[in-house]
Amino acid sequence: MIHTMQDDISLFFRQFALQRLSPAGSGNIDPQAIKMMMVNHCEEIYPAFSETEIFKLHYQQAGHDQMVEEYKRCFTLLLSGRLP
Repeated sequence: MIHTMQDDISLFFRQFALQRLSPAGSGNIDPQAIKMMMVNHCEEIYPAFSETEIFKLHYQQAGHDQMVEEYKRCFTLLLSGRLP
């Protein structure tokens, strides 16, 4: 199965959220829990994302604009209480 850049970015955001929700003991991941995770951890997303291979492949290179758009889309989903 071939992963697209969008798939990789969505997976990053999903894993980021789930890793921070699990320690909180939230077995039921509802929109409010996701929003609270963002309140507590949103400043950690970019530093973590900048360490990924997808970021390193596309930062200031071809595909950068598409990477930024998918990043924004996934970030907005988390802010609205939904997992990518």
